[in-house]
Order: sequence, then structure tokens, then C-alpha cells
Amino acid sequence: TGLAMAAALSGNTALQAFTFKASDTDMDNETGLAMAAAVKGHASLQAFTLHASSAGMDNETGLAMAAALKGHASLQSFTLNASRTDMDNKTGLAMAAALSGNTALQAFTFKASDTHMGNETGLAMAAAVK
Repeated sequence: TGLAMAAALSGNTALQAFTFKASDTDMDNETGLAMAAAVKGHASLQAFTLHASSAGMDNETGLAMAAALKGHASLQSFTLNASRTDMDNKTGLAMAAALSGNTALQAFTFKASDTHMGNETGLAMAAAVK
């Protein structure tokens, strides 16, 4: 399902907003990486939301999502719910760097409760929105 949704996102060049709820599923980095690639290559996408809490995604997905977000010219709103995943400060720092490097983004939500992220991520996020 996740891979098919990523393929659908990649194939629909007119789509401006996309939300996918994969929380509490067996979807893992294979889906996460496919979603990140779809976002990165989508020139008309303005809003992207991925609910991945309690899914099998980790830093591999988090880093790919951050890379997709960084410098994305059309994306105005980005939401990633990564709660209860194995993402840690590597993802948090990459997300903060992507946030500070994206000039088109107007809304950013990154939920990281019950992860392995700490003060390092929090401080980087604070610096990114300064």
C-alpha cells in the first residue's frame, strides 16, 4: 500500500497536497524512502503530511525526508509524525538543517515524542526558526 501510494504521488504531477496515514502499520523504510523520493521529485507539491508513528521507520527514512525537504522550491507545508519510531538526533539535526535551508516553507510540523531525540535536536530546531 505504501509503495503504491508513493508511486501514485510520483505519477501525479498536478497534485498539490498529499496526506498519508501509515501509523501503527508494518510499513518501514521501504515505504519511507519511496515517499521521500516522491516528495523530492514533485515540483507542484505544496503540502505533504506523513503520519508514521509506531511504524517501522528510522533514521534512514528521516534523513531521506530531510533531504527531500531541503531546498524544495514549491513545498509550503510539511508534516512528519515520527512519534514512537527509532529516529534519533541524526534525523532531528537533518530536519533542522533542512528547515533552515528551505525558503519556500511556511508551515513545518515534526512530531518526535517517544523517540531517541534529545536536547541536541531541540536546540537545532530553535536555531533553525530564529
